[in-house]
Amino acid sequence: MNGRQKEEYYRTVTDCWRLFLKYRESVNSNGVWKSIIQEADMVAKKHGNTKFVQRLLLLVMDEIERLQKEKEKESNGQKLNSRDCT
Repeated sequence: MNGRQKEEYYRTVTDCWRLFLKYRESVNSNGVWKSIIQEADMVAKKHGNTKFVQRLLLLVMDEIERLQKEKEKESNGQKLNSRDCT
């Protein structure tokens, strides 16, 4: 692997990381997911739509979804607990 290839891997990972950082605390809604998908498509195109970028983006989106569901679950649990106190 030459320096140019290393730089391309670095840029790909960095762009995927930025997407993750932007949406990691987002709420689960159609509007948010539309934005995530549009931005993921732009990142994929920017990096030649390689298998590497596709797989990274899928992992990033899976993790965002997992975090959203976890956040919803915690939020629902807090609502239930607050009802129990009254």
